[in-house]
Amino acid sequence: MKQNQQLKINQVESPATTEELATLEKEREKHENILKLLPDGEENIERLKSIVQKSKEKLESREHQFAITKDSMVKENKKLKRKLEEFTSQNTINVKPSIEDQISEI
Repeated sequence: MKQNQQLKINQVESPATTEELATLEKEREKHENILKLLPDGEENIERLKSIVQKSKEKLESREHQFAITKDSMVKENKKLKRKLEEFTSQNTINVKPSIEDQISEI
């Protein structure tokens, strides 16, 4: 009982102690969780391998989808650039000089 009272007095006197205790409690819980995983180590390793494999497959799939999308967008971009060049070249030939240009020529 005296020891409990002494601990309470020490906690009141120094708030850093309660913060330290909270930190130590979190670390203890973390260690307990790690120890719970140890008996099933092989099973956990297999689960992690499975997760990594699925992640790799998803990444490869997305890279493939990106490549396909990129190719189609590049083709579309080239097509639009050609059309724009054709349009601008046709318009430069058919453009009539402005009135100001006509007046300056006279």
